[in-house]
Amino acid sequence: MRVCLVSQEYPPGYVGGIGTQTRVKALGLIALGHEVEVLTAGDESGPALRTRERDEDGVTVHELAPPGGEFPLSSTEAYWLGYTWSVLGALRSLESVRRFDVVDFPDYAAEGLAYQLERAEQDETAVVVHLHGSLGMFSSQLGWPSPGDPLLRVGAFMEDTSIEIADTLLAASASLAELTCERLAIDPGRVEVVAGAVDVERFAPAGGAAPNGGGPRLLFVGNLVANKGFETVLEAFTRLAGEHPGSTLAIAGSAEEAVIGRLREQVVRTGLEGRVEVLGFVEHGRLPELYRSADVFAAPSRYEGGLGLVYLEAMACGLPVIARAAGGAAEAIEHGETGLLLERGDVEETSAAIGMLLADPALRERMGAAGRERVLAHFTPAAYAERVLAAYERAIERRRGASPAPTATTGRA
Repeated sequence: MRVCLVSQEYPPGYVGGIGTQTRVKALGLIALGHEVEVLTAGDESGPALRTRERDEDGVTVHELAPPGGEFPLSSTEAYWLGYTWSVLGALRSLESVRRFDVVDFPDYAAEGLAYQLERAEQDETAVVVHLHGSLGMFSSQLGWPSPGDPLLRVGAFMEDTSIEIADTLLAASASLAELTCERLAIDPGRVEVVAGAVDVERFAPAGGAAPNGGGPRLLFVGNLVANKGFETVLEAFTRLAGEHPGSTLAIAGSAEEAVIGRLREQVVRTGLEGRVEVLGFVEHGRLPELYRSADVFAAPSRYEGGLGLVYLEAMACGLPVIARAAGGAAEAIEHGETGLLLERGDVEETSAAIGMLLADPALRERMGAAGRERVLAHFTPAAYAERVLAAYERAIERRRGASPAPTATTGRA
């Protein structure tokens, strides 16, 4: 099978959950013997389409020039419109050399919309849209974007259209599948839940002695935006610092410099500058080491569309995790077994959960070991790739069964 995975984010460099899962998907499919190419964003000033040499893992990566090179774009919605057009052009260029059996797009930013709208009825290439979290989901669950925001009006129309006309939908969690089907009145039979995965060889527990010679270390990893809960974790740790004098906290995540600066100033005001590290953005390749330096992971996000990749990574590294029981997080974590799920996720509830784990090394060890076993049982790249491949095969069958046979043409001698 020849597959093209489309994702604006792809390693190296900054990647979020979609980019990380695209990488896991690519490597898993290649390990099963399939041909995989990735189409991602390159440099605005670069060529319209540039192909990287196939890397050591066998992935061929094509970089397209995103909009904004010829003239700057000031609105996200204009960028999205331009980007989906650029994706169409890049895929047409690639398909002039080879045909793909499957093209896989994320829902967020509707990268595949132009390609989907231009696809001929007799085209046998199956289009899969993988649901990670769309604007419609963010708006309904988190209140962003607001109802009057032009990004919501334009972007949600683009995303929802892409979702509705896909041959097959994959969902990163059952919660997200249910929410999408209800919101768009989609037949649940069109959606297959294919939960995420982590590289369990890279994300593994520290061997030997405990990760810290001193007191337990609390860790937050995630984008430093309000809904992810980093401020709640900091406030909870501030309340607990006196009860656990040897404990420390590390906060890692991408944010604007102004946000990082304000956070560091807050740490100084609380008098915890020697015990709280604000790391800012940490490259994905350095995350295993960061998880292994910790004893407890806490990220009480208000809502996770998927399972929450950081929870799986932390569990794979043997950490007990604290999360809010909202969205896919409740599907990743077994409450009381691999971590603690919070109903409200406020400072009081978060403080109680963190305090419980900081005070009980045996409980941390038991939950951490159970979390590692849960990841090995359900969230490995091999199992993930098998589920993705099965969904692709059904998408191809559905597409080719629905497509009319090509019309025969006759010519004159």
